[in-house]
Amino acid sequence: MVKIKDTHIPPGYKKTEVGVIPEEWGISTIGDLFHIKAGGDFTPHNSSFERSEQYPFPIYANGLENQGLYGFTTSPQCEAGSITVTARGTLGVAFYRDTPFTPIGRLLALQPKSELEGKFFSAYLNTFAHFAIESTGVPQLTAPQISRYWLPLPPLSEQRAIARVLSDVDGLLEALDGLIEKKR
Repeated sequence: MVKIKDTHIPPGYKKTEVGVIPEEWGISTIGDLFHIKAGGDFTPHNSSFERSEQYPFPIYANGLENQGLYGFTTSPQCEAGSITVTARGTLGVAFYRDTPFTPIGRLLALQPKSELEGKFFSAYLNTFAHFAIESTGVPQLTAPQISRYWLPLPPLSEQRAIARVLSDVDGLLEALDGLIEKKR
């Protein structure tokens, strides 16, 4: 949750649980916007470590390397347009998934309940969400815990516009990284 200072709120904006946002935006919890599925045990049946015509759908685990890609399967459990969130160890890293997939292990999958722009919410989670977990062992984020976090809810057209801008910026940064590598 964002801590809000008592400051002047400009006209056209309002103070909410997620901070100061435009008046026409709403807020909602993750649980209200998304079906939350925790990945389960990995079963090697109907899976491969190599993508092929027989195994076209990614399997994602609770990892950061290669965005958590673990292998491939014949039948996905989640739809394209969903978000995965790391839920054990390193918590709260979100990845937008543009193809159907299967989550395994402690990975959480957020599947939109209605039409939403997943890229917007993935970026918001990575930038602003701070998951406070009370644990003395390995930090863990559960479906009930994440479901209570508040998100801003801009109109769909604004979600898409923000996602496009962020995607363009990512493209520019990748191009700059490529140029830097060439210069080395």
